[in-house]
Amino acid sequence: LLPLQEDESSRKGLRAIAEIIGELAEAGHPTPDVAGVVIFNAGSRSGMTSVARQRERLQADLGRDVSIFDTFIRTAKAASLHARTRGLLAHEVEIDLTENAAKYKAQVFADLRAGQPTTPKPGTKTVQGLASDYEALAMELQSRINHGEA
Repeated sequence: LLPLQEDESSRKGLRAIAEIIGELAEAGHPTPDVAGVVIFNAGSRSGMTSVARQRERLQADLGRDVSIFDTFIRTAKAASLHARTRGLLAHEVEIDLTENAAKYKAQVFADLRAGQPTTPKPGTKTVQGLASDYEALAMELQSRINHGEA
């Protein structure tokens, strides 16, 4: 899987990877199997538009049909930060927030009373959405593998 964000630098990096793979192939070396491109940090409302736009741009960049997953991973900064700082996967963040909701709420109020900045916690809907994005990506990848497309 090749991750791609919507910025030019990500596309530039993907072009560089494609060139390296092409050079490896020309030299007779083994090349990695690429299942496709996955768009990360897409706005949930603009995701499908983003996938179509990126497909067009990548086809222009690389000169051939590019396999872009239909599934995209939405932007969820608070959920992503919570996952990274606590060492959790997206679905584990959902469990953590549900099980520790009272503790997190008490900490926010304690910070406010003490005049300390609070760290925002992601809402459970955001976390559920992010977890479902990763689940959908895993299912799409498995489907491609089952059909010999990856």
